[in-house]
Amino acid sequence: MVAVLDRLTGLRAIAVLAPLFLLAIALGEHDLGGTFFTLTVATALAALLLVVARRPRFAVFATWAILGVITTISAAKMKYMGVSLHAFDTFFYLRDSSIAGFLIGSFTAPLLGVAALALAGGGLLWWLFRRERPVAGARRFAWALPIVVVAPVIAYPNMADDRLASYYFGYHLTSSLFTSFSDIGALFSRPKLVDRLARIPETGAYGGATACRGDEAKPDIVVSLMESAFPVSLYPQIRRPAELDRAMLSSDGRLRGLRVETFGGGTWITTTALFTGLPTTEFDWMRPYLPFYLDGRVNHSLFRALERCGYDTAVVSPLAYGFVGEGAFLTSIGARRYHDWKAIGAASKHERDKVYFSAALDRLRAHRAADGRPLLIFVMTMATHSPFARRFSPEETLTGEPWGNDPELDEFLRRLVLQRRDFDAFAARLADDPGPRGTVLVDFGDHQPTIVRDLAERTDPKALADWSSVAYRTYYRITGLGRPLARPLPDHDVLDVPYLGVTILEAAGLPLDDVHTELASLRDRCAGHFAGCADRAAVDRHLKRFANARMLDLERRWSPFGP
Repeated sequence: MVAVLDRLTGLRAIAVLAPLFLLAIALGEHDLGGTFFTLTVATALAALLLVVARRPRFAVFATWAILGVITTISAAKMKYMGVSLHAFDTFFYLRDSSIAGFLIGSFTAPLLGVAALALAGGGLLWWLFRRERPVAGARRFAWALPIVVVAPVIAYPNMADDRLASYYFGYHLTSSLFTSFSDIGALFSRPKLVDRLARIPETGAYGGATACRGDEAKPDIVVSLMESAFPVSLYPQIRRPAELDRAMLSSDGRLRGLRVETFGGGTWITTTALFTGLPTTEFDWMRPYLPFYLDGRVNHSLFRALERCGYDTAVVSPLAYGFVGEGAFLTSIGARRYHDWKAIGAASKHERDKVYFSAALDRLRAHRAADGRPLLIFVMTMATHSPFARRFSPEETLTGEPWGNDPELDEFLRRLVLQRRDFDAFAARLADDPGPRGTVLVDFGDHQPTIVRDLAERTDPKALADWSSVAYRTYYRITGLGRPLARPLPDHDVLDVPYLGVTILEAAGLPLDDVHTELASLRDRCAGHFAGCADRAAVDRHLKRFANARMLDLERRWSPFGP
């Protein structure tokens, strides 16, 4: 056994494996810039290990092992969330036990695989370290360390202004972690948005709140975020059950498009844009960390606008209050109550969506019986969340399945059908009892799942770097139950998600404050676009007035360790 290991870690083995290592890096980076940068990082790491450990073979294999584990974790994150590894992930995903618990519960097999790989590699490295004799002259090469350490700085790849879309979405499986170390500068500098707004001519600030009418004009509002839901017809090559082609149509038979600002994961990005009315694209690579970053910084929201109109507000979530900081963030911007999976008595974080709909309906009915105020209740779903390797709700068999796609895509379609059926049953129960003032029911899709990334990139190889691409398309519907909508829905093919909140207010017949009035104006002036609005000066003036009114405070320094 020792002889075999000696051969597997000898110089001949290194000579054979080195080209394979180079090929793996190139395949994982997808471009020459990322590949060259990664090789300079590997050289610097190997040189440092050689000087410290004085064992050449150990330095080489330890470098390969470290980069291999990093690449494997990054590839898993890319597969399930659509984005590669970032230096802040450690702070973000491990700062709360609920996040670690969700990841372990949802991605048990991949995590066990990575852990087994790390343990096996660590054991082999320990054996090699003990086996290989130190080279006496290895530390004489210490003079070269400054050169090899500076090399990655010189080779740092060029990135577009939106680093998340241009680089971290771009399959840079190894280099992304190392390039992201430069983002640590965000801890000691002001966001670029602050500097950009400072260059905009003075525009004044938004004023106070707008008074609301009497309670008789205020319907209850139920808003449902449909996890990973999107019109499957966007990709005609997907074989699908016919009911999915009808499931997301409005009552007039029209499909109303919604443009979200994330792909593959990061539901909290969509939620942030909805309730703040801010385009999260303005925060570049920091988008995945916005609940932590914006906690305590936003002083205007859909929740607060409704509260000023006499509404009570509540959230029903399939996850824990502390998950990615979303509970604390939503309560910081005005959500009065946050009912997480434990509070609603769910057996786990991965129940049929009818569990969350039933909890929302129970709380709505209890509120109507005990409180005269209208209620906004926001309910999130979970059934269509990845991974799709296991059969969800296996007792359910749908007509026509499998539909002939990749097995994971067929499983996603199964879950999407179940989600739509659960929502339709929920909507029917609301329609039977819309309340004394009626109910405005909103449902909208979240990000697309990563299993359709290949399809999106067949239409445009750089689909994830283009906010107008099909990769960011989903749908929204707003329905009046027991009352008509106060205003017709805007006649735009696609609506950016920051405009959805003001559109809900209009449909409910509620007066708009200065911020929402301007949002409605921008929405119609920009044909539903926000980040891609042709009148960028108007968007900048709006953001400037928003910041001037201290509705968005970006001056305070941020730390990933806490708000």
